Amino acid sequence: PDLEPASRLRVVAFSPHGDQGEKEIERVVARDERGIYYLRPLRHFVDLLNPEAVRGYLKRAYESSWSRLAPHFGKTISSVWVDEPQFFPTTVPWTDALPQEFERRWGYPLADYIPALFHRSPDSAKVRHHYWRTVVAMFLEAYFAQVAAWCERHGLKFSGHLYGEDSLPHQIAWTATATTPYLYMQIPGVDHLSRNLTYPRISRDLMFILTPKQCSSVANQTGKREVLAEMYGTSSQGLTFQEQRWIGDYFALMGINYRCLHGSFYSMRGRRKRIHVPHLSYQQPWWPHFSQVSTYFKRLLYALRHGTYVADVLVLHPLESAFSLFDPADFTMAGDRLADDIVAMNRQLGLVSENLMRIHRGFDYGDEEILSRMGEVLPGGRLRVGSMTYRAVVLPDVITLRESTLKLLESFIEAGGLVLAAGSLSERIEGALDPRAGRLGRRLRRVENSPEALARALDGHIPREFAVEGDERIRNLWVHQRDTEEGRLVFVANIDRSAPCSARLSWSESGVLEEWDAVSGDVRAVATSGSGAGPSVELEFGP
Repeated sequence: PDLEPASRLRVVAFSPHGDQGEKEIERVVARDERGIYYLRPLRHFVDLLNPEAVRGYLKRAYESSWSRLAPHFGKTISSVWVDEPQFFPTTVPWTDALPQEFERRWGYPLADYIPALFHRSPDSAKVRHHYWRTVVAMFLEAYFAQVAAWCERHGLKFSGHLYGEDSLPHQIAWTATATTPYLYMQIPGVDHLSRNLTYPRISRDLMFILTPKQCSSVANQTGKREVLAEMYGTSSQGLTFQEQRWIGDYFALMGINYRCLHGSFYSMRGRRKRIHVPHLSYQQPWWPHFSQVSTYFKRLLYALRHGTYVADVLVLHPLESAFSLFDPADFTMAGDRLADDIVAMNRQLGLVSENLMRIHRGFDYGDEEILSRMGEVLPGGRLRVGSMTYRAVVLPDVITLRESTLKLLESFIEAGGLVLAAGSLSERIEGALDPRAGRLGRRLRRVENSPEALARALDGHIPREFAVEGDERIRNLWVHQRDTEEGRLVFVANIDRSAPCSARLSWSESGVLEEWDAVSGDVRAVATSGSGAGPSVELEFGP
């Protein structure tokens, strides 16, 4: 409440016809026929783009508040969890150094183009792309890098999650990005609320993939072993053990291997018992039996922390294209006023992701900033991104690419890699219209965004080492594979809660199969059959 003015976040807001209502105004930064664009201070928000403001925040919130706990750092207290550092939607974040940093990066003054951040114009796609990339860079350096360094100095693991993770427009509105901050965390994390595994706001018919996959992708690429999800909040006091397993299994398929129960309060007195229920602790009548769930996940997630995730496919994350389409003043949590093009881009990304899961192809997302830092083409048509190596790249809808991404993909194609376009193609480079963008379109392969078309294109280039065969219900059997020193670990789960599914699982190479029973802890040899080079087994998967 007593933040110094220099440490407060300021935002640029738009007000039609010059009416800012009761809101505090610092100064008008632009005017046009539609209204005014004014700088507004937020008294209770730390300026997360300002390194000095964040240093002051760390001194007060971390060092002063926690000084008596310091002897326990790295021992009893192993981690710092940050929950939803954020900006202020329907406005855009601002700090004193932003105009100078923008002009240094892009060569023109931001002050001349403030209206383009809010209203579409011939320049808006370029200006917005440049603006949000500048914000992301400053956010990473001012906040995430400093928190990470503080945690490292004090022997603590940096963990947390971001706000608005579940769609492209929501993450831009709240935090500008929900990918690159994970570079700075030892335990990257996400949040999941409710008993629903579809998108909670826009594209509600699509499965909840983007949020966990963004996080686990960065963890895979940076070799981080633990990936956390805060789960079960707001799912009601009627949440069953079966539903806990269904949700936990689903997140395990997405690469989440660390459950954080939401919530477990020391006391249920007063309104605590009604805050984001259920309350998952000793006060519940089922608590004596809770080990049935917790022991199951202890075994499953321990296994899934070992080895390396098996993914041949990289899906280019279109966040930086979405920058160009995001209209901040039209943002609502429900997404009901968003422009059709950004909703369609979000949907195409969700469909590509879901289709790959339904054809049992492991994949990660590729953020363009991370690709610029870690992307490297290897001989034999392979693309290395940090600890991961891919043999195919799938592009969803994109309208702009970085120059570094364009060069990386062209080199990948020249080395024999497969690049598929499952959506509209870029006409821009670094946010600006550029004829060079067409070069990639002439060299890649276009493909329909459907399970069948993606399967044909990928199977023709990357022979399957593991296959799931059966009727159409096998699309509901999703797979997470890991290569370990002892062999290939395969986790298969039926995401359909209403119908069982029979399937034949087969491998292309010879080997011995074992079933690891996470319920009992037993390990059993599996009798196999098949005429191919590798073993095959028929299994029944319950709903």
